[in-house]
Amino acid sequence: MIAALQIIEPDIQRLAFTGQGSESTAFVKLKGEEQRIPLGSLGDGIGRLLAQAIYLALSAKGVLLIDEVDTGLHHSTMESMWRFIIESARRLDVQVFATSHSGDCIRALAWLQTDRPDLASDISVHRIDKAAQAAVRYSAADIEIAARHHIEVRG
Repeated sequence: MIAALQIIEPDIQRLAFTGQGSESTAFVKLKGEEQRIPLGSLGDGIGRLLAQAIYLALSAKGVLLIDEVDTGLHHSTMESMWRFIIESARRLDVQVFATSHSGDCIRALAWLQTDRPDLASDISVHRIDKAAQAAVRYSAADIEIAARHHIEVRG
């Protein structure tokens, strides 16, 4: 869980929850800081990453659906987000289906497979078009080519 949060804030050392159920609040301890701070004070994106990490763990040996995987995240964190999701999915044996309308999100996936070719076999993008009879599949190599040549793969 900490690794997911460190995508946005590398100084996070610990995560703790207080309260129960809907009254629970997450706090983090930052390196060099005396007091813990509420996780929510670090922005919406970090809460999304925590939720993704929790849902990945809960989906072990199963399937996880993530709608708008990039919501709340700055484009500079997306490659790290994808690396975390793919590595966690491999480790936990989870098949992840994620949606996005973001070109930055798709390009981050392309650059990730360039930096980590060992992950390429686990990456594909499927464009769904209402007029088409079947989804259009793009392999990791296709995504990289599209990103390098500014070819649109989104519907």
